[in-house]
Amino acid sequence: MATVVEHTLSPSMSILDGSMNGPQPEERLRQIEAEQLKLLYAQAPIAFVISVVNATILVLFLRSEVPVSTLVTWWISLVGIYIARLILVWRYRQAKPDVVETRQWRIRFFIGVVYAG
Repeated sequence: MATVVEHTLSPSMSILDGSMNGPQPEERLRQIEAEQLKLLYAQAPIAFVISVVNATILVLFLRSEVPVSTLVTWWISLVGIYIARLILVWRYRQAKPDVVETRQWRIRFFIGVVYAG
């Protein structure tokens, strides 16, 4: 039984210490980051739509408490930011970046997050 456990654990152990013939740990981390970023960009459009719907509902509830011109200005600004972010998603999909370009696209996504609040 001990040999089975030892044999089962040894491949994963070799991945962690980089002795396996596959990608080295740094390269593997870059690949994981690239896949995570791909998921962010894939799921972003639905999140943008939901955010705009929520903002619209908020405007409807606040229209009796806040000047309508302020609400409309805020809503238009928000929609503009999300349109810019949708363009970023479209450009990401067109670019089909490799692992090396992950950092640039992650920074661009983060900038969009900061502007959106």
